[in-house]
Amino acid sequence: MKRILIVLLMILCSLLNAVSIRSIRALGEPVIACRLALQMDANTDFQVQKRAGGFYIGIDGFDGIVPSVNLSRSFFDAIEAQSSGIFVRTHDNLSFESMALTDTKALVVDFYKTANTKEERLALARFHTDRGRIARADKIYHELYIDYKNHYDILLAWGEVLIKRGSDRAVEKLEMIPSSSQFYSRAQELLSEIDPKKVDIPKEPIIEEDEDEILDLKPDPAIDYQLPEDDDEYIDSELQRILKRDDISEMIDDRESLWEKLNIIVVAAIILVAILLIFIMFLLLRLKAAKKGAKHGVRQRVCDLDAATVTKMVNKLLTDGWTNKEIARELKISRYEVEQAIKRLHYLGGYEDEE
Repeated sequence: MKRILIVLLMILCSLLNAVSIRSIRALGEPVIACRLALQMDANTDFQVQKRAGGFYIGIDGFDGIVPSVNLSRSFFDAIEAQSSGIFVRTHDNLSFESMALTDTKALVVDFYKTANTKEERLALARFHTDRGRIARADKIYHELYIDYKNHYDILLAWGEVLIKRGSDRAVEKLEMIPSSSQFYSRAQELLSEIDPKKVDIPKEPIIEEDEDEILDLKPDPAIDYQLPEDDDEYIDSELQRILKRDDISEMIDDRESLWEKLNIIVVAAIILVAILLIFIMFLLLRLKAAKKGAKHGVRQRVCDLDAATVTKMVNKLLTDGWTNKEIARELKISRYEVEQAIKRLHYLGGYEDEE
C-alpha cells in the first residue's frame, strides 16, 4: 500500500510540473525554409531528433496536448503528440537549427531545404534577413552575385541587407545599379536615406507655370490605385499594424489569463482526486487491519488453552476418527502440537470420559 501511495504522489508531482503548448506557428518561405515556433506556458528544455518520416521534438514535462495549427504555409504534413514530445511529419529531406527563447517562453526550430536555384537562394536569404541573421544573408547575396553577374535585383536586395547591417558597402552595391534598370529608382531612394549627396538627380527642363491654369486633382478612374493582393511587403506591414492594435493585445492577454484559469482548475482537480485516493487507501488499510486483528484473536484464544485441555480435545477428536491435519486446522494449532498431545496420551494411557 505504501508503494501505491508513493507512486500516486509521484504522478501528482509530475502533473503539477507539466508544461503545455499554448500555440504552434509554422511560417516562412515554403519554397526553401520554415520556422516552427512552439509557444509554451513555462520555460523548459527540448531536443530535436531526425527520424524516419519526420522529426521528433522531445519536450521535458510535456503534458501530451497538441493545439491546432495551420500548416498551409509550411512543408509539414502533420504534427502529432508522442511520448514526452511531438512528431513533425514531412516527406522532405530537411536540415534544422533549434533554439529556446527564454524571455518569451518559446521553442523555435528552423527547417531548411537544399537551396540550388537562384530563386531558392534568394528566398533563403530573405528568410535569414527576416529573422535577424543579417551576416548569413550577406554571405548568401555575395555568393549569388558571383554566380549571377549583372542581376540587379540581387544588388538591390544585397544593398538593403548591408544597410541593416550598418555596412559602408551598401553605397557601393547600390551605385552599381544603372539608370536603365527597373531597380534604379528604389536604389536611389535607399542612397538618399544613407547620404543625400549620393543621389543622382537628373536635370529636368524648367517649365513655366501658368497661374491661371487650374489643376484637376480628382483621381483618374482609369488608374488602379490599389496595391496588388500578392504584394508580400504590403501584407506583412498590414499584419504588423493589426498585431499592434490595442484590441488584439487585449485578446492575447485574455487568452493568457484563460490559460492560467484553466491551469488552476486542473491543478485543483488533481489535488482533489489525490486526496480522495489517499482517503480510500486509508479505509482499505483500516479494514485489512481489522480483519487481521479478528483472525489473530481467534488463534490467540485457542493457543491460550493449557496443555491438559488441548490433550483432552485431541483425544476426543481422535476417537471420532479425525486425522492429525484436520485436528490442527480445527484447533488452530500446529501439527507438531497435535503430535505432542498424542504422545502425552500414550504416556498417560489415554483419557477416560468424564461421564
